Amino acid sequence: MATVTIDDCLMIRNFRIIKKPNGTLIGMPTFTDEKGDHTIVLLADDKLTRDLGEAVIDAYDSFLKELDLLKAINKKIK
Repeated sequence: MATVTIDDCLMIRNFRIIKKPNGTLIGMPTFTDEKGDHTIVLLADDKLTRDLGEAVIDAYDSFLKELDLLKAINKKIK
């Protein structure tokens, strides 16, 4: 799951990061209320949706690279 904060005034939580054989995708957040109804976060602008998706995937990929680096350093220390 991922959280995005835009201009310190809008926070969107619970993006799903989905690894597929043909690439990484994001799933927009969905919520189930007490009645069992689903609310899906939708962005009205296709470009914003693409840009936000790319930003989430880029941040996720950067995180994985840092994690791999930390694992390599830890392995050398042992």
